Amino acid sequence: MLARRGTVADGIVDVGSYEATELLGRGGMGEVYRGVHRPSGAPVALKTLRASRTGADAHRLLIREAAAAAQLSHPNIVYLIDVVSAASQPFLVLELVEGGDVESWIDQWPGWPAVADALDQTLSGLAAAHAAGIVHRDLKPGNLLRTSSGQIKIADFGIAEVVDPLREVKDPVFGGTPLYMAPEQLEPDGQQGPWTDLYAVGVILFVLLSGQGPIDPTSSGWRAAKKRPSQLVPREGLVLPTALTDLVARLLAVDPRERPRFAEEVRQALREVSVRDEVIRTPVTTTDRAAATLLSESRAGRTALSSAPTAKASSSLESAPTAAVTAVSLVPPELRTLPFELPAPLDPFTASSVLRLRAPALVARSAEREELLAAMHAPEGPRTLLFIGEAGVGKSRIARWGLSEAERNGWMESAAVGYDVAGTTDGLRRVLRRLLGKDGAAWRQLDDADALRDWLAPGSGVALPEAAAVALACEALTALSRVRPLYLWLDDVGWARDGALALVERLQREQRARMTCVLTARSGTTEHPLVRERLATLAQLPGVVRRELDRLDAEERMALLTAVAPLSPDTARELAQIDETPLVLAQLVHDWIGNQELIPTEQGLAPASGRSISTLMAERPLDRLLASRIAELIHAFTDQQDEAEGLVIRAALLGARFEEDDLARSAANVPSELLRDFIGRALLHGILRADTPGSYRFEHGLLCDAARARLESRPDRRELLSQVAWALAPNQGTQRPEVRIHAARLLREAGDYEGAIRQVYVATSELGLMGWFDAAEEHLTRAVGWLEDDGVDTRQLQAMLALTRGALDYYAMRYESSLKHAAEGIALGRELEDEGFVQRCHCLEASVLFYQRKIEAAEALSRAALAADLGGSPLRPEVQLLAQHRLSEVAVLRGDFDEASELLRKVLALADASSALSRSYEFLPLELAELEMARGNLSEAERLIEEVEAIAADRRRQNWSTLTNDTRMRLEVTRGGGTRDRIEARAAELRERGDLWRYTALCLLAALAEPTDAGAVQRFFEAFDACPNEKAFTLFALARLAERLDALGQPILAAGVRERRARVVVE
Repeated sequence: MLARRGTVADGIVDVGSYEATELLGRGGMGEVYRGVHRPSGAPVALKTLRASRTGADAHRLLIREAAAAAQLSHPNIVYLIDVVSAASQPFLVLELVEGGDVESWIDQWPGWPAVADALDQTLSGLAAAHAAGIVHRDLKPGNLLRTSSGQIKIADFGIAEVVDPLREVKDPVFGGTPLYMAPEQLEPDGQQGPWTDLYAVGVILFVLLSGQGPIDPTSSGWRAAKKRPSQLVPREGLVLPTALTDLVARLLAVDPRERPRFAEEVRQALREVSVRDEVIRTPVTTTDRAAATLLSESRAGRTALSSAPTAKASSSLESAPTAAVTAVSLVPPELRTLPFELPAPLDPFTASSVLRLRAPALVARSAEREELLAAMHAPEGPRTLLFIGEAGVGKSRIARWGLSEAERNGWMESAAVGYDVAGTTDGLRRVLRRLLGKDGAAWRQLDDADALRDWLAPGSGVALPEAAAVALACEALTALSRVRPLYLWLDDVGWARDGALALVERLQREQRARMTCVLTARSGTTEHPLVRERLATLAQLPGVVRRELDRLDAEERMALLTAVAPLSPDTARELAQIDETPLVLAQLVHDWIGNQELIPTEQGLAPASGRSISTLMAERPLDRLLASRIAELIHAFTDQQDEAEGLVIRAALLGARFEEDDLARSAANVPSELLRDFIGRALLHGILRADTPGSYRFEHGLLCDAARARLESRPDRRELLSQVAWALAPNQGTQRPEVRIHAARLLREAGDYEGAIRQVYVATSELGLMGWFDAAEEHLTRAVGWLEDDGVDTRQLQAMLALTRGALDYYAMRYESSLKHAAEGIALGRELEDEGFVQRCHCLEASVLFYQRKIEAAEALSRAALAADLGGSPLRPEVQLLAQHRLSEVAVLRGDFDEASELLRKVLALADASSALSRSYEFLPLELAELEMARGNLSEAERLIEEVEAIAADRRRQNWSTLTNDTRMRLEVTRGGGTRDRIEARAAELRERGDLWRYTALCLLAALAEPTDAGAVQRFFEAFDACPNEKAFTLFALARLAERLDALGQPILAAGVRERRARVVVE
């Protein structure tokens, strides 16, 4: 690091192709140096971490800043030129701006024209940053740099919040300058966004107009003072129009929702003040005339520069003094007319790291963009656009473009949800929480605000049926759109499991919301029958446009390539003949630049003399392109390449998206510093992107595939597969059954078939318990196929498959088939002399017999299982748990709720004592809660429900949240309350899914909630006759319902209820 190696007084420090010549400033975390680019002699600024701040958090901040800076393109933002590494430390190479900053104006008033123009430019830059999802969070006069021509450049994005609209990111970084920090920056759960920067703009205006701040940041009570700022008292000689003082007051509002929402909104308000009012009503001074002259000259200068490439964003980790103003053109004049989006790098070979961090330019797609703009400006009713295409074809780029336009121009409030193969069950709730806030204006327009609050409350565990959730979401979005039009993007919507498609369909049918919905989906996911049917229905509705995106044609690809880098026309034309997606073409250009296979010529970048694009393609074909990117990352770890390769392979095995904690668990022997360095370098190489703190994804699925392909040549191949599988299964696998299936695939590939089938068993059992029979069947069939395809046929595996199939048939109420598979398992277990497995299969038999009304046989099998000598069998705890559980249910049918409660508590103790069982049986307290309701212990039932709700929230167990919600509805009805609409919506969902056993229970609950409705009672009779339900709460509810019907003068219905109760009670 520079500070360790000395300042300019001790000699010049080498940083790749750059030389650091002078320390310009130092902050709490970072330091900034003046430097020079050796090949061109152009001055630059070099930024790195201080010697004392090289920990993981500071390292991530610098990398995050680079990733943010690479995405910004605006003449009013300092731009990033390059990212290099020296002494194992990353350096950001930034535009050097020398001169002054706006802070000097606090003591030396420059006149209103100069101030208005500077703020106009600042807000223009902020609008671009906000449109890219970046909130500065440390805006102040010292970070607004001025060139000699009057151009303003925003600097210091060191603590910026980088927001991906598809992910819910809670930024852990606290920082800023006290005077300019917004009140929400001081709150642990404060919601920060563009409004946070606009508060800082308000403080800047206040300070420039008055010469002092609205609070004293040096006082002990400065935090509290944020809630009651001083009145704006203008400088001597200034008379401020009411419109301006009102604008400052709005910008300084404590509640973010009372501030202007968009930078462009504030920019237009300031322009109206400048046109309509005079700020200075005293005689114009010489200083004012000079400022007006400077303003005129600066505008002329910026007009002349308008054809130059737009500038890049950058900054320092903390407010290290930044050199300011005289813009230095780093782009050769002959290249300035090329239509690329961002400035050409000083050295294409070293700046390839910056190129890789950029998203491919959005070119062509003019018809799609016009349709999107038309939808955004539609006078009334929702409009929906559905874009379908292969990965990398540009679907998300179009959606992001629309989102950016909405933010940049202040047209619409925007939000987004991203889905993946595991589905997202909380996406709509997350979007609504952000849009509504805790007490926004839209809440006052809602008819069912209490139900919506219950559903949206973080950690509440409330999981509504799809129909009820869609109804609440539709009402909320409609109310929000009355406050401000909405732009909602649902990405990879084919994977959605939270009712997203049903919501869009309802919005279009009702035609009440002022909003634009953009749906993007991969071609493969839209072929699923249910998704295909729903999308076909949606496409028939008025206001819906469906577009299948093809690859770009040759002319469009040429425009894309020219935007990626300053290629020569011949090079771009030849490359455009390659029929690939925009993402792959951009990666191809970045690869060739990074490997010095494209060199600068008078016409632009082109292959070296004697070579051609065809030659380069032959030497580095597309199938090796991304593999070479992975190789470059590994080779950067000179002495630890083997460890680095192991990490990138593990990351790919975890999946296209993964958690850092899972990677660390799978690589327990790898030092944490190396893991941190690996993630940092992968981010800078453009191989990974950060989703949320501690969560990452591969930039593209093809990069993930390239990393995974390196597994085949590893001697420790099986070990790596097992490490990743066992890192996933006990953690993520308890949250999502699909993750257990992924772990099972890895174990199968590692040759651990027993472990693989065990994971399939657990996953299918959980899916079966939740009523997702089709998904469970699909996974089980796939597992059987593994054994057949691999030629594996051992008795142990066949026994486990028999048990798995029998368990699934049990949940699906295919009882005879379940008994058949249990018998197969018993026979195989005896051949293997595995008494633990035999008794496990007997427990399955007991469960089936119990529901076939063969209670005595079920009880006998359960007691025999408890008495069996299982020695040290690993199945012993599970056998005991299942047997005790079945005996507790036998006690329920005999009406002995006290004995049932005692036995069930023993079951809970067994589960708690076994780490292998505790997470698989987290739902048992819900069963005990229902039993306590039947015993009249409602406060204990409430406690048990809250216990499971806490587990569900802490471990993100959406499945258990659904069950918890069902149990809470039972408690509400027992207390004399409950919403019948919610109950019936949940019942309809269960019936549609084929879960008739739970459907019966919900029909009973609906009848108990409204016993005066004879139709509800009759529907319960029909459900019970088709599929009885014998749980403790059912027996209690049947008795309670009969009593209420008697009291209502309905003896025939009451008799029907008692007759059905008698069918299940065992005397």
